[in-house]
Amino acid sequence: MKISPERLLTNSYKFKSPKNIYLITGNEETYIKKIQTYVEKFLKNHNYNDKQNFEKSKIRLENENIENINFFSNKKIIIYTNPTDIDIDYLPKINLSEFSIIIVDHNLNSSSKIKKYFDAHDSFCSISCYSLTRNIKKLFFDYFLKKNNIFLDEQAYWFFLDCSDNRYLIFEQELNKLVNLNSKKINLKEIKLLINLNENKNLDKVFFSIHLSANNIIKNSNINLNSSSDGYLLLQRAKFYFNLSLSFSNNSEARDNFPKYLFAEKDNFMNLFYKLNPKKIIKFIKLINKTEILLRKNNGMFLIISQRFLLNLKKNIH
Repeated sequence: MKISPERLLTNSYKFKSPKNIYLITGNEETYIKKIQTYVEKFLKNHNYNDKQNFEKSKIRLENENIENINFFSNKKIIIYTNPTDIDIDYLPKINLSEFSIIIVDHNLNSSSKIKKYFDAHDSFCSISCYSLTRNIKKLFFDYFLKKNNIFLDEQAYWFFLDCSDNRYLIFEQELNKLVNLNSKKINLKEIKLLINLNENKNLDKVFFSIHLSANNIIKNSNINLNSSSDGYLLLQRAKFYFNLSLSFSNNSEARDNFPKYLFAEKDNFMNLFYKLNPKKIIKFIKLINKTEILLRKNNGMFLIISQRFLLNLKKNIH
């Protein structure tokens, strides 16, 4: 049974029973940790007061360690982190009357047999945690503002949403800072002073160098990309501008509704928008995802990978 983590954290979904097996997967460490803590808290509220952790263990009958754990009479939480083997035929046979199991696996992909098994199961829970998309951040943002009775003006709202971090823990920390402001309506200036956006301000310049020569792309990226983090942030900015392009249906709408806080990049954006179409944008977003995978596997080659990404964009846009 697939359950989206945002539904849990915005209270739009409640677990039905603590007697269960929970699979938490994904590539966003802070989001995974948040959901694991959420599940543990839910179980503790149902008197599951003892906990045992197993790292890189096997979950199968011939290696069974659940039945041998002695917690006296307390209900138990068993946590398997990155298990080396999971026997899906064995899982339904586990006696869950006194146990609840959390499996945290950072290595499972969406096409794995185990992931598909949990996704389709009637009662076992499958929760996938990836970097926050703009739409998911908006869901959390709106929920947080309503819950805390906080108001922002339009420019402040969109600036926060577009520029805040895509990692859950940092995004949550940035949200919590808003509570400390006493303004009746928070403005753009206050948001910029309050929030640590953790971004390289020159990354927009690097991205829009795709309008320039190949030599200028290499020059700008050599100066402004200093770590693998800059490479990831560059991809975030590229994804942001392509997604923004998809939200406009024509040139006039794009000009009139381009975010005001990004006024310095309006001409660059419009130059890009004229050359794009939905088919190209989808192709470029796939290129972003492919480049992100390359960065994860080859952090030390962030500059070459980023430069190749920009040059490929230039080649296919013009």
